[in-house]
Amino acid sequence: NKIYEAFTGRQWLGLYKRKNPPRYHMWPAESFGQTHVVKTGETHLIEAPQDIHSKISKFGATQEERAKLASFRDPNQSELALNLTVISVVPRVFEIRNFLSPAE
Repeated sequence: NKIYEAFTGRQWLGLYKRKNPPRYHMWPAESFGQTHVVKTGETHLIEAPQDIHSKISKFGATQEERAKLASFRDPNQSELALNLTVISVVPRVFEIRNFLSPAE
């Protein structure tokens, strides 16, 4: 980041030999027990299809692949709220309970 670059005179090591800066959000971890809530439409599976690995590419699910999994999801759940709880500040570690369903 710019503060690091101004202080050290060089870019942050995470940018070394990268064309573009990192693009994924990193949640802050300022104190133990701090919590962030993340909501997603990717709800739990109530039944895992036998050939689940053939339904999802190794680069993440496409819209078409997500549609194939819709019949295996809980019809009463339209959104999943995940709580990220800080359990370590350095290194940054979060606990996410209820991340997977028993079927997953």
